[in-house]
Amino acid sequence: LAANALLGRGHLGSVWARALAGDMHFVGQIISRKLDVSLRLLNWTIWSQAFLVLLGTYLVLSWRPAGLVKAVRSRYPCLHAGTTACAIGSIVAIFTNDSGIVVAATCMVPGVTGWLLALTTARIREGR
Repeated sequence: LAANALLGRGHLGSVWARALAGDMHFVGQIISRKLDVSLRLLNWTIWSQAFLVLLGTYLVLSWRPAGLVKAVRSRYPCLHAGTTACAIGSIVAIFTNDSGIVVAATCMVPGVTGWLLALTTARIREGR
């Protein structure tokens, strides 16, 4: 799939090829359309609210971690890296998929769920 996209054999690849050719007007139209659909979906689907809650949770856990969050982050460094990958993938999905907000929300679920499970387990171990 990635090779097809990079070689211009798919939707994303053709946009990439046109961007490299300097057709930024076409690329701008695509981005505008994608954002328009995503903004309309924000009003019509529960997934938009789920995405905002999940992304907000990730940001709270990532921004200046302290206490239990810091301890879990140092004990499970791959957990933070994986959740960061989920967040980046979610942002990419919003721009590259017509129903990107749905994909973005479902992409965030495993990362944030892993964090909440790790935090809950750490609290139980500490006897809180």
